[in-house]
Amino acid sequence: MKKTIPVTFSGNVLNFSLPDAWEKLSQEQLRYICYVMVNFEGITAKTYILIRLLGIRVISKVKNGWVCSVKLDRNRIRFFLEDWQILSFLQILNFIDKPSTSPICVARIGKFHAVDILLHGIPFRTYISLENLYQGYLQTNNSELLKKMAQIFYVDAKGRHPELSLFSESELLSVFLWFASLKNHFSICFPCFFKSSGGEGEAPDMISVMNAEIRALTGGDITKENQVLNMDCWRALTELNEKARETQELKEKYGH
Repeated sequence: MKKTIPVTFSGNVLNFSLPDAWEKLSQEQLRYICYVMVNFEGITAKTYILIRLLGIRVISKVKNGWVCSVKLDRNRIRFFLEDWQILSFLQILNFIDKPSTSPICVARIGKFHAVDILLHGIPFRTYISLENLYQGYLQTNNSELLKKMAQIFYVDAKGRHPELSLFSESELLSVFLWFASLKNHFSICFPCFFKSSGGEGEAPDMISVMNAEIRALTGGDITKENQVLNMDCWRALTELNEKARETQELKEKYGH
């Protein structure tokens, strides 16, 4: 898959286009953006991304912009990008400042492929492990926790998981973005549960949250715990969302 987006030419005008959302990126583009975000920040990162995705060669920087060239068919064409045009392009890339609401991931790392991007078919116990690791990373910034998440997210053809040392920093960032975008997606699919499962701006007590989730699904019957933990995570989250919705309706009706 191409890293760059081909330029077109019509009416004596060069036409450029940029993706304006995570889900519009190709795999190569996603990998490159994660690499840049690990190594650069802010406008510098977006500038590198802009140049790569548009296939631009900057010949020189002058007072009011850039003298550039771009490949069109078999030729390279020179043109001038004014500062306001550069800033306009950079604003299109503002989507990289926050995770998507549509889950995105690097499909393959070495011989290992990603599990279902939405975690369909993944046991609830695995989702709980991922949630614990994710919350731990948010609190500690310990990349070892992202490595453990990555190890869960990728399997080979025989279902075996990779070694922790396999992953680069940019691949670990892609794992973070995957789960963060998945959480955003889940908050849309299961609004009652994710609204009630933690305070805003405050790290949840994951042991208490986990125990409350399991108890809600088992109805307090500990003999059903393994059954619940082995349940498909989407089924479990659907049930938790319904229970949260019922609780919310009772509070609204009776005020407690």
